[in-house]
Amino acid sequence: MVENDCGVDGVGFQTHIDIGFSDDNIEGIQDNFDRLADLGLYVQYTEIDVRCGKGPNNAKYTECPIEEGEDWTSDMLAEQSAIYRKLLNTCIYSANCLSFETWGYTDKYCFLSEPQNGMPFDDEYNKKAAYKQMLAKLNNTPRTANAVEARLEGELTS
Repeated sequence: MVENDCGVDGVGFQTHIDIGFSDDNIEGIQDNFDRLADLGLYVQYTEIDVRCGKGPNNAKYTECPIEEGEDWTSDMLAEQSAIYRKLLNTCIYSANCLSFETWGYTDKYCFLSEPQNGMPFDDEYNKKAAYKQMLAKLNNTPRTANAVEARLEGELTS
């Protein structure tokens, strides 16, 4: 498609995942970002949510260990925030990544039903650990990092 100049200049990643998403899975995303950069294509996270689990109908993903009305444990919130931060990291350090978008921002008005709670803000608009981790990552990323400088200069590199 690239060789035939068919008008494709990027790929969007819908990233509806759960707290069981592993570092190997994140490395796979990074590998895809690099592969697409080598082809001269941009990437974007177009929809991100990190939910409790996908449920028993999808054996590939973890089942949510809590029931409706129960709160997430601090370990679960820490897992969610770590995954959001790692996904953000893949975008920050890939010059071909142009956008990082969650599929909403609050659990209150989300397509996911309780207890999935996959957004960075809870149903009362309180900042969850995920929000705080992402903000810290953004605030602590040097603007002189190679991928950041390349993106600011409009260069496409892996």
